[in-house]
Amino acid sequence: MLLATPALPLAVECEQAERHLYRFLHDGWHVLEPETEFVPGWHIELVAEYLELATQGDIKRLIINEPPKHTKSLLCTVFWPVWWWLHSPGLRLFFTSYSSTLSTEHSVKRRQLIESQWFQDRWGDRFKLSGDQNVKTHFENDHRGAMFAASLSSGVTGMGEDCLIIDDPHDADNQDNANAIREDVERYRRTTPSRLNNPREGAIVMVGHRVNVGDLTAWMLGAETKQAWTHIVLRAEAEKDETWKFPISGRIVTRKEGEPLQPMRIGLEELRHAKVDQGERRYAGLYQQRPSPLGGNILKHESLRYYYPRGSEPKITEEERAKTIMLPSDFDEVLQSWDFAFKAKTDSDFIGGHVWARRGADKFLLARVHRRMSFTESVRAVKYLSEAWPQAHRKLFEDAANGPAIEDTLKHELPGIILVPPLGSKTERFEAATYDCESGNVYVPHPSICPWISEVIQEWVDYPGVPHDEDCDCFSQAMLIFRKSPLKMPTSGVIIGQSRPEERRIDHQSFRKMNF
Repeated sequence: MLLATPALPLAVECEQAERHLYRFLHDGWHVLEPETEFVPGWHIELVAEYLELATQGDIKRLIINEPPKHTKSLLCTVFWPVWWWLHSPGLRLFFTSYSSTLSTEHSVKRRQLIESQWFQDRWGDRFKLSGDQNVKTHFENDHRGAMFAASLSSGVTGMGEDCLIIDDPHDADNQDNANAIREDVERYRRTTPSRLNNPREGAIVMVGHRVNVGDLTAWMLGAETKQAWTHIVLRAEAEKDETWKFPISGRIVTRKEGEPLQPMRIGLEELRHAKVDQGERRYAGLYQQRPSPLGGNILKHESLRYYYPRGSEPKITEEERAKTIMLPSDFDEVLQSWDFAFKAKTDSDFIGGHVWARRGADKFLLARVHRRMSFTESVRAVKYLSEAWPQAHRKLFEDAANGPAIEDTLKHELPGIILVPPLGSKTERFEAATYDCESGNVYVPHPSICPWISEVIQEWVDYPGVPHDEDCDCFSQAMLIFRKSPLKMPTSGVIIGQSRPEERRIDHQSFRKMNF
């Protein structure tokens, strides 16, 4: 941290600002923020060191997730590129954002900084801006260096650069618009990396807050990119004790749980107001870099109960013990619940299938199918699950997408297929289904004996900000149909579409069939 010191000789001041990006930001702050006092922060110094490593070529892929109003854009998108030009004025840099207005604003600030008296007095001899290419979104210097700015939606290609800097790739208002988020990611994937002059040596730096669980940060960190990203996650409030080691200086900073990121500027009271203004879900993404709150969005994690099959008691905490039971051996009803897509392609929705059982008011998730499948593969999956779980007489197909076609294919081969019309919106149906969880009537296998359930739970608690929602649709469809069934099935006779009492018993060995 820089402390108040007497004015340094100009040569010394210049030398320190050239060597340290944080010092350059500190000294030049008044140029762009004359009415706002610079407030120091350890996180600014930390990010500055990582950007210095990118400048040296030691880091070529860098993601910085940081809350709003913590100096991320001025440091990463304005001061750092200009500082980089002091060392390598021939660099060609490309800047992009979700908004052309934001990209243009940052470009204007970079030029203002370069043309300021403060900068010219110190480094005016390093390079000169070219008069023939000196507009708001594109200017060059006499070393053939250039800075271009455009929005992601512009799709500009063809002008090769040495570094790509992405600042806020998503509009925060699109938090629940999965299609808009996917479009942003696809635009980046199709056009932006191809702009690098040398893909192996060129750098890509993305700075921004989290918006959605399927946002650009998630895509970059996913296996599909096949690239190693350095990922810096800065939360407005520490969710646990943290220890940060600076990559160049080796400085150690510790942060206690609940401590604000920059308390001298944005303390707990300001963050409390931000949470009220933004709402819990939006705050979780923008400020905490979690697209959903720790407890969940519509469905809260703590509202779920767990079960285990006889002979497989898991290791559970004292907190879990009160809401963990052994799986019953017989049920009042067992059913399948399916959500189909139209066709299988890389960016299509997955196919989802669940087996649910009900005993009185309690519901139990017994099995799950979840993968991308063609029409034929979907038909085969229904047959497989029906063979594995013959107790599931009713088979619920959503009356949408491939549901009617698969029903038509199987209706003379498998009994109990029912087309369920999707009433209301997905979110309305899901919210209605979660009431069963809130009342403590929904049980899922304990994660220690059934690892795939963690993926299901994550989708449930993240919804509606999820890239795929098949597990949510299967769950809500089953819960809403269960409500139309009598709590106790007759002990004699048969109701059409329902199983006989002796057929509704579950062999605990059936639990082994769950990992389809």
